[in-house]
This record gives sequence, structure tokens and C-alpha cells, in this order.
Amino acid sequence: MLPPINLRCRSSYSIMDSVLIAKKIPSLAAKAGQPAVGMIDRQSLGGAYEFSMAADKDGIQPIIGCDFVTEHGYVTMIAMNASGFTSLLKVTRAQASNPDEIVTIDDILANSEGAILLAGAPESALINLVSTNKSQANFWIKAAMKAFPDRFFLEINRTTGRRPTESVLSRISEAYNLPMVGTSSGAYPNEGDYENLELLYAIEQKRLIDDTNLKRPEQQQHFRSNEDLIELFADAPEVLENATRIALLCSADAAPKGSKPMLPRYPDAKGAEEEMMRKMAEEGYEARIANVPEKMKPHYRERLRTEMDIICSQGFAGYFLIVADFIAWAKQQDIPVGPGRGSGAGSAVAWALGITDLDPIRWGLLFERFINPDRVSLPDFDVDFCQSRREEVVHYVRRKYGDDKVVSIGTHGSWKARSAFKDAARSLGVPNGQAHAASEMLSFKDPYSLSQTDETASDFIPEEVREHFRQDETLNRALTMGEPLQGFIRQHGRHAAGIIIADPDVGDVVPIMRDPGGGSDLVTQYDMKSVESCGLVKFDFLGLKTSTVIHEAMKHVRASDPALADMNILDIPFEDEGIFKMLNEGYCQGIFQLESAGMVKSLQQIRPTAWEDLVAIIEDEMGFHLYQTVSKAKAELSDSDSTIVQFSHGGVEIEEKLTR
Repeated sequence: MLPPINLRCRSSYSIMDSVLIAKKIPSLAAKAGQPAVGMIDRQSLGGAYEFSMAADKDGIQPIIGCDFVTEHGYVTMIAMNASGFTSLLKVTRAQASNPDEIVTIDDILANSEGAILLAGAPESALINLVSTNKSQANFWIKAAMKAFPDRFFLEINRTTGRRPTESVLSRISEAYNLPMVGTSSGAYPNEGDYENLELLYAIEQKRLIDDTNLKRPEQQQHFRSNEDLIELFADAPEVLENATRIALLCSADAAPKGSKPMLPRYPDAKGAEEEMMRKMAEEGYEARIANVPEKMKPHYRERLRTEMDIICSQGFAGYFLIVADFIAWAKQQDIPVGPGRGSGAGSAVAWALGITDLDPIRWGLLFERFINPDRVSLPDFDVDFCQSRREEVVHYVRRKYGDDKVVSIGTHGSWKARSAFKDAARSLGVPNGQAHAASEMLSFKDPYSLSQTDETASDFIPEEVREHFRQDETLNRALTMGEPLQGFIRQHGRHAAGIIIADPDVGDVVPIMRDPGGGSDLVTQYDMKSVESCGLVKFDFLGLKTSTVIHEAMKHVRASDPALADMNILDIPFEDEGIFKMLNEGYCQGIFQLESAGMVKSLQQIRPTAWEDLVAIIEDEMGFHLYQTVSKAKAELSDSDSTIVQFSHGGVEIEEKLTR
């Protein structure tokens, strides 16, 4: 007999319907001695990559499927090979194009290559059609058999035991000679974990856990041991073996794997990206260095040539041209763009192309922090746009490259200690104010968690906090119930800045969905880490309120005096004494990276008098331990001191200094 497997597990990517973490499912199979395991999430392939990577690590064969919703009910597809996973991606793309996120039966039938079809589980389209329209059910069965030859299985799901629909499926199996496969739904690790799933249902329905009107999940949805599965299908061992036969039909390339970066091309270059970038950079550079002393220009030009050679050798010319293009368009539309932030400000080519407005040589910024020829990694410009007009730039990029090639990166909000506790407390009827107050006693950041409030965590949680929870039975129960929720996905979202631009349709590489926040924009089902691991390239379009405020302020300045009509924000000298006086007195509200209470205190103590002081303080994050260093260094530094420490007055905390 073939070893049994759990074919139908679902992860927390089935939002609010599972307490299994995708990357931990393979380890359950490994512990149970099962050679393969299936993950079939509802309307989502979002966990496919991390599930696949974890399965490889655990030596388990991953089987990836998806429950798609049609107008008649669920239809389940499983990827049998790489073509099959592509078929699932195409159906996912069709799902994303529908505001209700449903697909048609035709979407399923038209994308059958390399895929296996399962039908017959509770709430499935087949079961619903058989009970409402038998002639349409028969028509659908025949069409599915044609589209999925020898790859169409009837699913006998015995999560809670034998179901009345089994006799119907047996008759269909005999009439059409279709194989049946035995499954049991898996939504939590152990039989005793049912309460965790029940809690999710209470949170989702905004009801108390003890509410008699709460729609509760099906019981017995634990990960089954070999013995459990064999006993469950003792009367029909052949259907259980068919689950393992499905695993044998699935090849290793059915699961998504990592990929080298697929750098998008810049279409206006017509295949000559390197030549175009060099020409634009050289022309732009000469304009940039017009006021640089003649004796310095050879050094500037050599820096540009060196950077261009490195950029071209690593195939990044198109990337630079794409970024330069959308920044140039934004500036043409009078959309405020930040002067440059992050390691990208160290590139002379970026300065020449108008991507940044900072002279990296003047400020001693290193190109190697951005692109290091000894450590190949993708460049990543942090581009700040006016918050209120950022979407205009994104829409420009979509028009230029195509909606299917420009997709926002998805995010997955997970429960942390406080949010897990508060949701559990609400489900027990604890008033919001009391739940919030109690949650404030718990740690907000890793590595702390709810589990560290017990006696094993005396180094982390004060005794009075532990005692507070122990004295209140309801709060203590909320603490216990909330702990298992940590790490589970609570909601999908959209990354604030990350956008994918690709040559292939993004939906042909990774699964996509509609913007969870509303609207028809496309968003990846994978998070940023998985998207980049699959070879797609991220571009950052950050909406920054500071840029908007500065832009509006400059409008008022220009309007206030005809002599200032052509004034540019970059015309303001870095040595303006009035600005430093204002900062030293603590007037920092609304100033990017300087407005927090900690930064204001640092400024008042250190009393910066030069731009370099501000750089040192910001690089130190809060600046507290720099106070004595900077004050002393200002008095002691002489002209003979190394240029490596001059900018930060001996603090050497900036990466440029360390890189040197």
C-alpha cells in the first residue's frame, strides 16, 4: 500500500480560515513520516513560494493547489508540473479581473494544461450543480473530462466522517469511469487546536466565542497521522491511495522556485540601453559640473566613467533609464520629487541622469554602497514623490509599460502580541478600554511574545505584569487564546511604495489579486521577499508628505516676491545660519527625520552648526550617544585628520566611512 498523505491542507493565506502557517506545513508531514503534502488555499496562491521552499528544506514533496470560486461553487485545481502552475496563475489573473473575485467554469476549462482537477468536496460546484441542475452537471463533467484527460478526480472528503454526497459521487464515478480521491481538510496542527480556529471565526464575525449564533468551523480539521487516515478510509483504501498517486503525478517543477533577477528593458532605447544611458549621462554630467572648479573636473569625469562601466557590466543600464524616465516625467508635470535618499544618492550617474540632485563627490558619498562590483545585488533607488500626486506617476508607468507589467507588491498583516491579545479579549467580552490597557503591558516588538508572560520569561516580563494577568481569569484566558494567533496572516494589503515593473506579465510569474484596499489595481499575492526571490524587480515610489509641504511652501515664497519668482528649493545654501538656529531651538515639527522627541533633544544638546552634524545625528538614528563624541571632536579635529572621519567628527558611524 502507498503511504497516505494529507492532500488538502490550507494555510493562513486562506484568511481567517486556518491556523496553519504555510512554511510550517511540510514539517508536519515530515514528522508524520509522509512523503508529500498538499496546500490548497481558498482563492490564493500567496503562500506557494514559502511553502515550496520549506518543503525542499524538509525533504517533502510540495503539492500546490487552489480552491477557485465559480458562480456554482468551489473548483479545485492542482499544479502537476510547471505548465500546471502557470495554468493556476492564469486562473488567478482571471480572478483578479473580477470585482467579486470569482472565475467562470470556462476560465477553469481554458487553463487546464498541466493541472489536475478535483471536484466533489463540500460547497464544490459539482455538488451544487448535481443538486440543482443535473443536466448542466452532466454537461460540465463531460467538458471537464475533455479538458483534463486522466487528470479529473472526484473528491471524497471525510473531515467529519462519511458524507451523504459520497453515494452521489460513487454513481458519477461509475457512470463516467472517474477515479475518486480521499481527503480530509487540514486547518490546524493538532486535534486540540480547534479552539484556535474557532477564535478566528469569532473575530471574523465580530461575535463572542460563546455566542450561540456564531457560525463555527467544521471540527476534526487537524493534520492527520498515517493511522488516522488509514482508519478514516478503512472501507475504501483505494481512494486514499489515489491521493498519493496524485503526488506521484506531480513533478518537482510544479512548485515555484527562486529565479535570477529579470531586469526589465527600457523600450525607448530599442535594445541599445547601454549606449543610450552613456550618452544621456555624459550630456547631463557636463551640465551638472559646469560650476565645478576646472582642476576637479577630470576627477568628476573619471568617477562617471567608472560608474558607467560597472553599471553596464552588471546589466543595470535599463534600470537607470527607467527610473530616470519616470522622475523626468514627474518633474515635467510639476510633481515634487525628492532630491535623493539612501545609498542611491552616492551615484554620479544618478546625479547626471537627474535621478538625484545631490553631488556625491562634494559630499563624499560612495557609489559602492549602492552597487558593489564585488557583491552583486540589484540597485534600489528610494524615490520620494509628493504624497498627493504619487499615483499620477504610477499611472504614467502603467500607461508606458502596460497594466499587466506594472503591479504593486502585496503585504500580509500578521498578528503580534498586542493585537492577538486584544482580539482574543474582545471575543471573550472584555471591554475595549480594558483590553487596550492590558495590552499595553505586553511587548510590542519581537522577540517578546505572549508566551513570554509566563514564569519562563522572567528576564523579559516584570513579575507584576504576569501577576496582573493571573489575577483576572478572563484576561488570563485571553492571553492563552491569543498566543497561538501570533504569526498568522490577518489581512492582505498593498505595499506603500513597492512597484514591480517587468517585461513578462507579472501574473505569469507570481500570483496576483485585486487591490485589497479597493479599486481595480493589481497587487501581487506574494510579499516583497518572495516577489524578489522569484526574480521580479522592485521600484520604490514613496509618497512623502514632506515633499508636498515643501512644494506648497515654495509656491508661497515665489508668489510673495517677484525677485523670488524663479527660486528653486535647491538654491537655499546648506550653510544657512538661520536654519541651524531654528533647529537648535527645537523648532522641528514636520521636518522629515528630525521631528521626533528624541531627535529634538539631540539637536538641542549637540547644537549642530553644519550640514555634516545633521548627517551624523540622523545616521545615529536618535543621536543620544553622539553628544559627547561630536562636542569633543568639533574642538579637537584638525586639518590633518583623516577625511574618513571629518564628516562625522570622529563618530565613524556612517557607512561611507566604514566602506572606505
